[in-house]
This record gives sequence, C-alpha cells and structure tokens, in this order.
Amino acid sequence: MVVVIVVVVVVVLVAMVVIVDVVVVAGVVVVVVIVDVLVARIVVVVVVVVVVVVVVVVTVVVAVVVFVVFVVVVVVVVVVVVVVVVVVVVLIVDVVVARIVVVVVVVVVVVVVVQQRGSVVSASDFLETASAVEDCNPFLVVVVVVVVVVVVVVVVVVVVVVVLIVDVVVARIVVVVVVVVVVVVVDVVVAAAVIVVFVWLQLGNSLFHPSCRKAVASLTFWYPLCSVNGQCFSKCSNFHE
Repeated sequence: MVVVIVVVVVVVLVAMVVIVDVVVVAGVVVVVVIVDVLVARIVVVVVVVVVVVVVVVVTVVVAVVVFVVFVVVVVVVVVVVVVVVVVVVVLIVDVVVARIVVVVVVVVVVVVVVQQRGSVVSASDFLETASAVEDCNPFLVVVVVVVVVVVVVVVVVVVVVVVLIVDVVVARIVVVVVVVVVVVVVDVVVAAAVIVVFVWLQLGNSLFHPSCRKAVASLTFWYPLCSVNGQCFSKCSNFHE
C-alpha cells in the first residue's frame, strides 16, 4: 500500500511539472517569438517566476504532508532546470558569452541542489525517532526550497538585464523547438527514475525487516520512507546508532 501511495504522489508531482513545462514553453513560443516588444519580454519573465513559485509552494505542501524530502528535491530541480533553460537559453541565444553563462548557471544550480540534498541526508544521522523525523522534515524542506528559489530569483534578475539586449527571432524559434523536446524527454526520464527509486526502496523496506540491518542507514533518503510507514523505527530502536 505504501508503494502505491508513493508512486501515485510521485506521478502526480512529475505530471504537474510536465504540464507546467508545456504551458511555459507554449507561452514562450507565443509571446517571445511573435511579440517583439520590451514589455512583452518582461511579462514572460514575470509569468515564469510566478509559475515557478506556485509549483514550488504546491510541491512543498504535498511533500511535507507525506514526508518525502526526495520528491521535493527532484521536483524543484526539474522546475529550476526548466526555467533556466527556457528563460536563459531562449532569450540569450545569440551571444557567445551568454551561452557560457548558461552552462555556468546550470552547473551552479545543480551543485547547490546536490549539496543541499546531501545536507538533508546527513542531517538524518542526528534523528533518533520517527517523531523527530516528522518534526524536522518540514524545516529541511523549507531550507532546500528557499536556497533553490533564491538561485532562481538571481538567475531571473540576470536574465531580465541581458534579455533586453538580445534580439534574434530565428534563433529563438529554433531554441524553443529544441527546448520543447528536451523538456518533455527530461521530465519523462526523471519521472521514470523517481518511480523506480521509490519502488526499489520500498521493496528494500520489506526485505530488510524485521532485522533492519545497520547497512540500510547508508541508503540515500531512507529515513523519510521509514517515517512514512513507521516500521523501521518501531522495530529498531538503535537504527541511527
């Protein structure tokens, strides 16, 4: 039952991100390619920022309810990467320096998110009970999301400054088409990967019970799952020792 719930949550969250991707890309195609006005470009950036904030907030609410930090990280990473690609690449496509900036920004975002994910996992070593996990998870989720949102805001501010200089319609059309394909493929792959990881971890849950071997503690993002089904902590008082 737990596997089904986790898979459903992951599918819904990833589906939500895919829908947002399609809407954002479609908006970029219509507004950026057809309308070549300064105000229109600013509107595109504002809309993208609003969409990102809404998706992040919804994701946090859902994730806190089910106590699955991994879902938060995955969805936020997907959203941030999509926004960076759509906003930065589409609007800064004809400048060599800008392309280098795009690569650097993407790398920085990925590194920051990975580091935050690592801090979330290492923080689990200090948690000794299921209630402690439940108390701490919302805070950790907020920390991760705040850091990522700050990165997104900084990127968007830079984009707003640079976007007003670049003006190549044909290049933008080509990039938008490429972005649509890449975004859909990435979302599908991420969705499949997340579902596989969660199913595997849940199967691991049943395989390691009732002994709950200490080696399990090294599995990435294991402790949020244990807090969901409550089995590990109820059967192994020294799980984190």
